[in-house]
Amino acid sequence: MDDAAAAVEALAVARDLSEHDLVSSTVDSWQGQTNGVTVGLHPLSAAAGLDEFNSAFGRLAVVATRATHGLVLFTRPGLDELLMDAPPLPGTPFGEPGNRRLPRQTHQAILDTFTRVVVDARYDQGEEVGDV
Repeated sequence: MDDAAAAVEALAVARDLSEHDLVSSTVDSWQGQTNGVTVGLHPLSAAAGLDEFNSAFGRLAVVATRATHGLVLFTRPGLDELLMDAPPLPGTPFGEPGNRRLPRQTHQAILDTFTRVVVDARYDQGEEVGDV
């Protein structure tokens, strides 16, 4: 979060933006608020596995529903594999018994609704080496 806040602050200064034009925030602190365009990072992007905190459906739902006009959601390479390899958890969203593939099922369903683009953003001594 500190890196995102620093990047937002530097961009706002460079482009002479007001404090309301560009904002960085955690998902939890942005609940109940909206904005025109949201640029978000998928909550599992830094995760090595799914745990109760990082895979909670609410975090992804908040990211996906804050924008009124557009959403750009960044994820890390390997997120699809992480979700496919995660073990099923017992129960359902309503607490019924049985094994369902939660929370990975919910994350996969939401991601499947997005148009997806893969970008190779590696750099070699400041030179871009990948394309869209």
